[in-house]
Amino acid sequence: MNLDAAIRTVRSGLELYGFGETAALELVKYRENYVFRLTAGTGEGYAVRLHRAGYRQDAEIRTEMAYLHALAGRGLSVPEPVPALDGGLMSTVTAEDGTVFQLDVLRWIEGAHPLGDITEALAGESSLGPEVFRKLGVLAAEL
Repeated sequence: MNLDAAIRTVRSGLELYGFGETAALELVKYRENYVFRLTAGTGEGYAVRLHRAGYRQDAEIRTEMAYLHALAGRGLSVPEPVPALDGGLMSTVTAEDGTVFQLDVLRWIEGAHPLGDITEALAGESSLGPEVFRKLGVLAAEL
């Protein structure tokens, strides 16, 4: 799926979460998922993930979302899942070619950014310094 098709697919699912189809979308990262930053009309930011078709089962993503929801409820700084209008923490959307994708929405954490880059990883390079892994260790200890 190319970027334009991914954007159209995401836009088709925004109504499931109460967002208008004109909300600003910006590609943040493409790895196994397309990750977009959505800026709502209120100015609030959200991460919208369009999962690679067939890569994860619905139950796996719902479990991840339930886990993040529980962690946020206990005060950890994690991307908190945003429920769809039907109360679910994950939805499915169908692309123009008939492929079904999983979609979820999380609250954006200001200053957060994806850890690492697939291009660097495949080239055996990394821009991540030791301080990143120290922070990751602190978070793991809190968990």
